[in-house]
Amino acid sequence: MKVLITGASGFIGRALLPLLAHHDCITPSRADDASPLDLNDRDQVLALFEQEQPDAVVNLAWEGIPDFSEAMCARNYQQHMNLFEAIRHTDCRRIVITGTCMEYRGLSGAVNEAQVGTSLDRFGETKLRIYAQAQQQLADRLLFWARPFYVYGPGQRAGSLIPSLLTTIAAGERPEINNPQAAQDFVHVSDVARGLANMLETTAQSGCYNLGQGRLIRVQQIADWLYALWHDLPLTDPKAAQTGMFADLTRLRTTFNWAPDTKMREALRAWVEYVKNH
Repeated sequence: MKVLITGASGFIGRALLPLLAHHDCITPSRADDASPLDLNDRDQVLALFEQEQPDAVVNLAWEGIPDFSEAMCARNYQQHMNLFEAIRHTDCRRIVITGTCMEYRGLSGAVNEAQVGTSLDRFGETKLRIYAQAQQQLADRLLFWARPFYVYGPGQRAGSLIPSLLTTIAAGERPEINNPQAAQDFVHVSDVARGLANMLETTAQSGCYNLGQGRLIRVQQIADWLYALWHDLPLTDPKAAQTGMFADLTRLRTTFNWAPDTKMREALRAWVEYVKNH
């Protein structure tokens, strides 16, 4: 299968590519002379799709992270409209697009794909608008909308939570968490990549699917584990988080027989060892 992947050089894209090595993957970028792709340039997007004629598209691109301003969200929205127009001009029948758990912002407890957040920010609102357009414009194609929760793992942006905590600990300090009870559904990038690969290769029906761990971990717990791992101290058992939003994985488990298999403490242990040795 010929698969065009946008955002392939990003955090999730780098984890996904090895899982798709048996396909003919096209990974265009602005820096690629052979397959240039600036999603802001409608004509360039149309020309690339006309040239490559992909069987499938995996869209991981989102420009400007962590800038989620109104202007940047509007820019990304238009990029998606350019992409959808190009897809409609080809015989591409299979599309996988990443949404965000911020589409559930304001909710608490287990959230399922039928729910919508009660206090959406501009980012979550824009993602929902894009999904609605995808359903309308690509209704005759196989469309998978993946909602990753809080993805973590080596290679993520330096300003993200875990890299920031590790930087503080490596400097000889103990991280201070402003809200010790804050909790999120953290899912390893390798599990997310495996879920996306399943969607790309499945014969299941179109739809939206959560990609998460399916449980909450307190941010304070992660900070404590990292500190203990760095200093070779015993690891504490996680305490139950009182509030937060986490993925209901029923639909993903039922459709793809998918479940996250990365244990967070072991992933953090490997990450600490890597940082210490490089």
